[in-house]
Amino acid sequence: MFLGLLFLQLLRIPLVASQLAKPGCHDKCGNISIPYPFGIGKSCSMGDLFTVACNHSTNGSSTPIPYIESSGNVNITDISLTTGEITVANYLAEDCYDESGRSNSYFPNFTLPDNGPYTFSYTKNKFMALGCDTLALAASEGLGTGCITLCNNKSTSKITEGSCDGFGCCQTSIPRGVRHLVVVLESRSNHSNVLQFNPCGYAFLVDQNWFRFRGLSDLSAGYKERNNGSIPVVLDWAIGNETCEVAKMKPDYACVSKNSFCYDSTNGPGYRCNCTVGYEGNPYLQDIGRCEDIDECKTQSCKGICINTEGSYKCDCPKGKHSDNPEQYECKSPFPVVKVTLACGGRACAAHSCQELCHVHVCPENTASPEEEACFQ
Repeated sequence: MFLGLLFLQLLRIPLVASQLAKPGCHDKCGNISIPYPFGIGKSCSMGDLFTVACNHSTNGSSTPIPYIESSGNVNITDISLTTGEITVANYLAEDCYDESGRSNSYFPNFTLPDNGPYTFSYTKNKFMALGCDTLALAASEGLGTGCITLCNNKSTSKITEGSCDGFGCCQTSIPRGVRHLVVVLESRSNHSNVLQFNPCGYAFLVDQNWFRFRGLSDLSAGYKERNNGSIPVVLDWAIGNETCEVAKMKPDYACVSKNSFCYDSTNGPGYRCNCTVGYEGNPYLQDIGRCEDIDECKTQSCKGICINTEGSYKCDCPKGKHSDNPEQYECKSPFPVVKVTLACGGRACAAHSCQELCHVHVCPENTASPEEEACFQ
């Protein structure tokens, strides 16, 4: 019985990690995990807006690719329950010129459902533009943002790899709550002064942790093709249009797992669920896959004895040993206590109590014992 329980305990973390999908549903499309409330097919998701289609790639790859059905088959590259984010492929706007000054432009629109759970993350994304004769604008529902990047043959030395400061690369933030984005590019002189090394301008909303400006190599022709026509962008997602306070009173409240909590979205309406500290799993599932206790003793650095507890753990030294911080420092046995005595006219005194007596008086002849912390012979 004990060995059986121990075996299940050792398997706990892998089981939790593999059961994030709704029971009976596929939890992966290709290499991408699909946790509930998302699901492959309507019966496996929380609703149409979270339904994922798992289709084979059109580029000849045998690996299936997941798409958000409600958002124009947007390609999914990652879904996070913990942060309430989904990373998808975003298209690049492109504005290229030839020697005659003619342009070949592509300005994509990216529209998310007005009543859907998705918004562009204003904390994870930046609106970027590349070029030496480029004005980039991003418009959304009466709002707009943009930046300009200029350079010429004489200023290429200021184009620095890793620095997006207006020379060859510029960036700006987007406001909260954006669901619809139109990107437009303009050129002051059709790139005629920089055509030799920068015939095109590019603009896109991108996950800022993914993007890194590579200097002049990013300004040459073919940037779009080098990135397979798309780059990653992060979407925030939320449940419904209500706050936690209101949603908790309704029968379709989504945070159904024990040891879970609700928090309001900071980017548009709705709420999200998460496991409380010390637990992991899927807060949107009630039974299999729900938030379960983490065995921190498997991952924490404890120099003493680690004891897993519900939602936490303890790190203590074994009996008879000590450490100021057993999570960082080894537990050691205490140093032995040595009792020091001082000589006193041929006799000795206990150092901690007779020091003054020894220095001031002569020890009486055979009058006291160490137990009395006085002079002794």
